[in-house]
Amino acid sequence: MINKCNLRKFCEKHQIPLLTVIIMVVLITVAALALFPGATTKQADIVTYEARNANYISGGNDISQGMLREEAISLISIADGRSKEYRNNYAKIKDYGDGYGYTAGIIGFSSRRGDILKVVDQYIKLKPDDNIMTQYRDALEEVKGTYSHQRLGTYFEAAWIKACTDDEMIQAQNMVLDNEYIYPSLNLAKKDGLSNLGQYIYFDAIVTLGTNNNDSFFDIRDKAISQIKTPSNKGSEKNYLNRFLSIYEKTLSDKALNTSRVKLQKDLLDSGNYKMQLPLNIVYDDITFNIKKENFTEK
Repeated sequence: MINKCNLRKFCEKHQIPLLTVIIMVVLITVAALALFPGATTKQADIVTYEARNANYISGGNDISQGMLREEAISLISIADGRSKEYRNNYAKIKDYGDGYGYTAGIIGFSSRRGDILKVVDQYIKLKPDDNIMTQYRDALEEVKGTYSHQRLGTYFEAAWIKACTDDEMIQAQNMVLDNEYIYPSLNLAKKDGLSNLGQYIYFDAIVTLGTNNNDSFFDIRDKAISQIKTPSNKGSEKNYLNRFLSIYEKTLSDKALNTSRVKLQKDLLDSGNYKMQLPLNIVYDDITFNIKKENFTEK
């Protein structure tokens, strides 16, 4: 890297004004970025993502990082797949016949909702060359909003599983998870003055019901806020979350969906563990799970 001293000597030797050289360097840099934007995009994405998770083992102050993030995702994995080992979910892909098309990945991205497409787009961005998923990108665009498998099928399923052996695919899933689910729920939870437990409850509701349909997470939150004060408005967090969970439970029941996840959350609320401190001993559908610090040793 050229430092100021060397640059000044170069200018004096060749009798070139220093300002002229600086302008030339800036113009060359701008031109390079314009011609090869992908050269810095991947690095920037990786640095940004790693910076957000720099305190992985030491913990974190909210569910976007550290062990609290691990806890929240593990609890969703228990509710959706009866397993706290959420890392096993990255390569999973299946059509459950629920009208959402393919469900795949760490928290059940959907081809109908379009977040599988977002994962693939992010994966291609991180690995633009020799990417097995590139050939399915347009098909995923076409089936968005439907449960169709057109131009996908078993070859696509096999490609998804194979792609999950790449670090870039795992990172792509984590980035979409953060941007589409964790950060929106966290921002609103903090706005409402909620604890780590409240953050997890919001996160679970966004994952389960989404944000763009009737009876979505936003509908539940709006109903709860219209009926009772949030902690940020000098209300009781326990009373507010109980009201939110009651509305959430009814919404799931009306959709003929399993309400056991809400019972789990009510049990956590009754325990008073607002900080989500480990270990967590929980019962889900008569199955006992113990979540402890040792589960989250970095892998």
